[in-house]
Amino acid sequence: MTNLVEITQEYVELKGINPEPVFIAVNRLAAVCGSKTVEEYTRQDARVFVDSYKDVSRFGKVTTTTVRRRLNSLNAVFNYAI
Repeated sequence: MTNLVEITQEYVELKGINPEPVFIAVNRLAAVCGSKTVEEYTRQDARVFVDSYKDVSRFGKVTTTTVRRRLNSLNAVFNYAI
């Protein structure tokens, strides 16, 4: 079982991409759903992640485009992990 942060680091190094946007998404997911292994995350966790962006008082206001980018980052990490 692989920790999400570890697999994200591996993914970023392999792809040679800027780690900041990917880790913003991963850290947000861990903040709202808890730190889990890749296999333990569920579709419900993804819903909670998206819904967390509605909590402006906790995380600040973001656009729909930003939420989509964050989801795309997470999707890429999860696809890599599988």
